[in-house]
Amino acid sequence: MPDCIYVLGNSIASLVTALSSARAGRPVELLCSQRYVGGSFGGLTIGESRYDLGIRLFELDYEGTDRRPLSMFRPDTDGHRPFIDVIARFIKEISVEPLSCVRPEMLIRGQRVLCPLMSVDLSGLAAALPEVERMRIARQASLLPYSPPSPGEESLEQASLIRHGKELHDLLIAPVCAKQWDRWPESMAAERRKLWAALFHADTVAGVFGGQGTDFRPYRPFASFADGQAFGFVDLLWAAVQAHPLIRVRSVSAFSHIGVAGKDLEITAQSGKTFRLPACDVIIGLPPEQFYQAMSIPFTQERIVSTIAWARVPEVQCQTVSACLTIPGSDTEVFRISSAGPGVFCLEFGGGAISEKSVRSALEVSGSVLPGADITLLHKISGPAQPAPTLANRDRFMQARHQLDVMGFEATLVGGLRRFGWGSLNDHIIDGLYYGVAGC
Repeated sequence: MPDCIYVLGNSIASLVTALSSARAGRPVELLCSQRYVGGSFGGLTIGESRYDLGIRLFELDYEGTDRRPLSMFRPDTDGHRPFIDVIARFIKEISVEPLSCVRPEMLIRGQRVLCPLMSVDLSGLAAALPEVERMRIARQASLLPYSPPSPGEESLEQASLIRHGKELHDLLIAPVCAKQWDRWPESMAAERRKLWAALFHADTVAGVFGGQGTDFRPYRPFASFADGQAFGFVDLLWAAVQAHPLIRVRSVSAFSHIGVAGKDLEITAQSGKTFRLPACDVIIGLPPEQFYQAMSIPFTQERIVSTIAWARVPEVQCQTVSACLTIPGSDTEVFRISSAGPGVFCLEFGGGAISEKSVRSALEVSGSVLPGADITLLHKISGPAQPAPTLANRDRFMQARHQLDVMGFEATLVGGLRRFGWGSLNDHIIDGLYYGVAGC
């Protein structure tokens, strides 16, 4: 029997690592809290109901032909997209039931169109605009100098202006990002997806809005469970982990100390239980703040404040319900509305304050409910969410990682602990699949 592998944490990356290791024939001890399994992907319980924390969709494919096997994954340089086939197979296998296709929409000038930021398809937006405005956008884009396909270290604002021109930037990128974070211009262009933004080539913008067309053929299908709630995937993944005969789950509420002791790690749980484990057999998928606190390494990240509300409306008073509706305009404070089940809406306000008036305004302005509908505010939360995608945060992250190198730290890190900005569901899954097998 191979030596045991020890996985710390209850993140998606930790769970997938444990499962893929066990499937490869290696015994696994999973040391984790059994509360809040899957982190933010695990949803929020409100009374007797449970809801996703904002929109959670599965990305199962991308345009392009670059498809690689898991064995070709290079953790330091590769993103998850070339391995989307590997990820999609795993998601579908765990999900068991067929996933439903989802069409993300955007409300622009009172019209609902395919969301250009999520689908990277500008055609719906172009069709919704008057010809004079389309021509201005096309003209500005045609005059822009060449920009590299992938952004370097410029800010998201800079990258958008030099690729889109001011007209499209002010119509699309700036208002969506500003609703989520008032200091969004400091965001790194390379981490634009953290603010649900996208960057288009100037020739694509000019071709689509000018009516000449473009060679770029976007293809970004999204999917979800039939009820629209993605936390079911976490439940099924957790069940698969618990059911595997080679996985032993040991309940550890939190880790108060993790220290290097030669080739081993000395680990103390909050309960006082201690473990001494061979570092080469340890894989850690804890949140960065928790991990570095246990390591006694100074580490802080500025986080974007997120505000979310859930509201119930009688189904007969619902009008046009979208699985995911992004609203860039100033008509309402909300930047996205999504369906959270029959007659239930999830409203994301970024860091803005929530009131019953603002919830009603968002649902009525978006056409989601009839005017004067009976709206019940079920719950609202506000607090620090994802790390701000800034150079300052990236530098703090890299400084903390450097301290680990100085200490001679040899355990493997996965998920958002391994790489700055590495926090999507697909990021976690590819890490878990790769390191689960690599550890064997």
